[in-house]
Amino acid sequence: MNRRQGASSPPAFGSGDIVVKGVRVHNLKNLDVNLPRRRLVVITGPSGSGKSSLAFDTLYAEGQRRYLESLSSYAHQFLDQLPKPDVDRIEGLSPALAIDQRGLGGSPRSTVGTSTEILNFLRLLYARCGEVTCPRCGVEAGTRPLSEIESEIANLPAGGRLYLLAPVVVGRKGSHQRKLADLLKLGFVRVMVDGELHDLEEPIELNRNQRHDISVVVDGLTSGPGRRRRLRDALDRAATVTTAGVKVWCDGTETFYSRESSCPRCGRSFPALEPRLFSFNSPAGSCRECQGLGTLSTIRPESLVPDPALSIAGGAVEFLRGKETSWLYTQVEALSGALEFSLEEPFSSLSSEVQQVLLYGLTDEIDARLQDHVHYQAFLRGWPGLIPELIRRHRETRSERVRAVIEKQMTADTCPACAGDRLRPAALAVLVAGKSIGQVSRLALDDLQDWVANLSFVDSRRQAVAGPILEQIAQRVRFLNQVGVGYLNLARRTRSLSGGEGQRVRLATQVGSRLTGVLYILDEPSVGLHHRDIGRLIETLHALRDRGNTVVVVEHDRDIMLAADHILDLGPGAGENGGRIVAEGGWRQIAAVCGSATGDYLAGRTGRRAPEPLSPNCPSDLRVVMKGLRGRNLKEIDLEIPLGCLTLVTGVSGSGKSSAIHDTFYRALAARLHRARLRPEPFASLEGLDPVKAGVLVDQSAIGRSARSTPATYTGLFNHVRQIFAATTLAKMRGYGAGRFSFNTAGGRCGRCEGAGRRRLTMDFLPDVEVICDQCGGLRYDRETLEVHF
Repeated sequence: MNRRQGASSPPAFGSGDIVVKGVRVHNLKNLDVNLPRRRLVVITGPSGSGKSSLAFDTLYAEGQRRYLESLSSYAHQFLDQLPKPDVDRIEGLSPALAIDQRGLGGSPRSTVGTSTEILNFLRLLYARCGEVTCPRCGVEAGTRPLSEIESEIANLPAGGRLYLLAPVVVGRKGSHQRKLADLLKLGFVRVMVDGELHDLEEPIELNRNQRHDISVVVDGLTSGPGRRRRLRDALDRAATVTTAGVKVWCDGTETFYSRESSCPRCGRSFPALEPRLFSFNSPAGSCRECQGLGTLSTIRPESLVPDPALSIAGGAVEFLRGKETSWLYTQVEALSGALEFSLEEPFSSLSSEVQQVLLYGLTDEIDARLQDHVHYQAFLRGWPGLIPELIRRHRETRSERVRAVIEKQMTADTCPACAGDRLRPAALAVLVAGKSIGQVSRLALDDLQDWVANLSFVDSRRQAVAGPILEQIAQRVRFLNQVGVGYLNLARRTRSLSGGEGQRVRLATQVGSRLTGVLYILDEPSVGLHHRDIGRLIETLHALRDRGNTVVVVEHDRDIMLAADHILDLGPGAGENGGRIVAEGGWRQIAAVCGSATGDYLAGRTGRRAPEPLSPNCPSDLRVVMKGLRGRNLKEIDLEIPLGCLTLVTGVSGSGKSSAIHDTFYRALAARLHRARLRPEPFASLEGLDPVKAGVLVDQSAIGRSARSTPATYTGLFNHVRQIFAATTLAKMRGYGAGRFSFNTAGGRCGRCEGAGRRRLTMDFLPDVEVICDQCGGLRYDRETLEVHF
């Protein structure tokens, strides 16, 4: 079918429009608009013509306000303060959802899998259908009789006092008073609560909002021969309390013996399969080393010693510069005497052994050779090394200043314990079709769709359980592939996605939610999408529409406009020259309007000629050459970037453009020129940077770091404005300096909103809502400051 006529015909859901009368938000000129419901509507026009003011600041803001107004009496106490758009009347408005270009989340724990909820279903699949495989022996774990557990405990080294424990509460919130009372009625005397022994006859107060582990003490006995009968009786009694297994606590060490899942060869026990075991946001499943982040903050030698040509006394170790009287510098001085090297010697000239000791500490071999240096042993006994010592200080210090100084040297490396999978070994030992949940999370979504489609179980019970779970996973993955992000994987951090990628992920999530009767408002979903993938995006927008939703898209893309049911063209210019309706209707009606920039573009009257090509000759022959780029999906490519030229890097979505330029080239450039801490993706070499003095990255991340950031403050323009107001007669009479006119510092700003102009209201179970400050009316300043005019 010709896309110019629409990829599909909109369903006949009945008449009714969204009627908007008298919109005066921002630069809109008292607009009257009728938008057809249950249709795909495109709002277009020049930048600054008022598209977002109509779509987001009017339709979405009023739709959200009305929706919140209908929810509960609790929300009503805040709704009188909610700002109503400057509009006379809006009729036919549905509950609204906005899908803009903001990131999916800044948390390092947020991934594509968590934000789309696919990981929730995947965790359920592994908990119900996974097979535990011992990572040490490679064999499937199975049930274990009590007799085997009895023999293993009986063979423990003799002499130690041990306690046999039966777990009754594992990682659950609550005060658990009823459970403790029931244990006392059964005749038990003591329990182990979160690693501490308690008498059941004494009151045990537990925080109901924290997770607790409770194990009842079945018996306390001495390990070794002669206790076999008592041990057998204790295990039989433990089996009446729990079927999962038992714990043995001895000298502060706890060992779990599972009855349900143990390796038949080495006897290693595994915990019961629960969805939380596969969650890196839960203490039950997260890697113990990185706490579920997948990375560890560490200090690399090149960060600590950025210029090895310098000596230690001359500042080779950046952290020790200017700290010659500190304890750590004294340790280094003592070390130089013991190892017989000079602090005046360049760091690069020191032997590899000395460098190793300086950075990572004394080895047993070197420590043995220092026994004769009695004077230095007092200083060097237990020398940890500069890098471990700074990491320890960063972890334990209470000083924000010290932590900030150390963080300048730190970088994030893949956690060696979990290899970046974020989960503990017990979770990664569970396999489905031969793959762990970590391996499946790293599959590209295109490959994940094939893996789910081909997944089957011989066991009929598992197949029946997996059926509905796999259906939910396949449906969500299919929608993600349809919007053109099939190259992503579930483990990809959402903070690393571009604005367009994040918006398309949220769009696919909304399609999978199967809502109807909703007003969806999107902000240029085609941004960053290759022209080849626009067709699949249009199919997704039509799928939203065909479910009975109204889809309003702020867009400039030609193909999306041709596929729209209705187009609203705003203009004719930007700012004060915009805010009017230039044309509206189908694309043919828009194309017939002369004087409309959009109509001329669609009809081919202007803007369709290819621009004159620039001269291919660069002003110099200088080039930056980067070889062997292999980060993410890059296949050992080489980059050659001429200096003094405009260079374009293009390709289909997911081809590796951002991986090559942002994550590899720019990070390597910043590390070389500015000592940046961001670690580049792997590459072989980088040459030709001598003429380059600085590197600046301009990406899609927001430029403001606070709610008080404005274009004027960001560019520095507001500094001059404040000086102008400070130079007025009234300001001089009152003694106001330029700082009085800053809304980022106390003194002249509004005390209620602290210069933000808006206040954020916490809505408890609802999203937070921002309202205009009722004291300054959004002007950010107090009354006295606003009395100064220029």
